Amino acid sequence: MEDTGAEYFQFRLMAGPRAAWRARRVVGSVLDGWQLGGLADDVVTCVSELVANVHEHAANSAIAELFLLWVPGAFLSAEVRDQDSHVPRRSPATGLRVPPFALIDAENDELVIMQLAEAGRGLAVVEALCDRLWWRPDSSGGKVVCCHWRLKAATDTVRSNPRPSGLPES
Repeated sequence: MEDTGAEYFQFRLMAGPRAAWRARRVVGSVLDGWQLGGLADDVVTCVSELVANVHEHAANSAIAELFLLWVPGAFLSAEVRDQDSHVPRRSPATGLRVPPFALIDAENDELVIMQLAEAGRGLAVVEALCDRLWWRPDSSGGKVVCCHWRLKAATDTVRSNPRPSGLPES
């Protein structure tokens, strides 16, 4: 079997109020180690939102499991597993008074991320930042929510799909 040079990372954390903060720090460090800094903002934001969703919405899940898989030149995927069987869903955005997303770096940033999730905008943000978002049931009775980024080359650190025109560069 051919060695693809794939990298894999797994992390378990308590799905509490500071879980999203911990996930951001861990995922950022892993991506730096893999020299994928160009993807870091998008991946960290997506994972943070998915972990915040576990805390906020998955009442049956005290633990969130995070998986990262990078295959150079092919893809990067991030998965968050919990023990709650309810599938994620986006709430209608009508009548909401919160911005669609916020780029912040403050002590209380977890509260803003949870507010986005409560408002139903969190999954929309995740969907906009990755190339593909999906979920599947887990054999333990829970679910796995997956984000996927396609890469063009082994040294590529940015998405293969360019951002729509009119969006600011990060």
